[in-house]
Amino acid sequence: MKLDPIFIDEQKKRLIASKESIEKELEDLKKFPDMGDDIDSFGEETDEAEAYANNLAEIDALKKDLGYIIKSLAEIKNGTYGICRRCGKLIDKEILVAAPESHDCQECKMKRSYREDQ
Repeated sequence: MKLDPIFIDEQKKRLIASKESIEKELEDLKKFPDMGDDIDSFGEETDEAEAYANNLAEIDALKKDLGYIIKSLAEIKNGTYGICRRCGKLIDKEILVAAPESHDCQECKMKRSYREDQ
């Protein structure tokens, strides 16, 4: 059993929009802040350096999300979108609506989560 093409097309549009949004956000976050050239602006430079460090953590998270999205778009292209990567079962539409970049069915997510908690 497969997902219907209309549903897949809707998810593809959502994934592309998310991809474009993340790529734009990554470009904005990668810009190094102006640290100023005032000798007495050490406090400002410290704040800007801290903000940039926080941006690096956000960049890592966004890159991870972008990777999931790119993988989902590739799965759409090759006809495997919506199939659990672990067990091969169809992923529920509700899961894909909530998170179109999902690669695991509910059962496999729960098993993985349980193992991580141990």
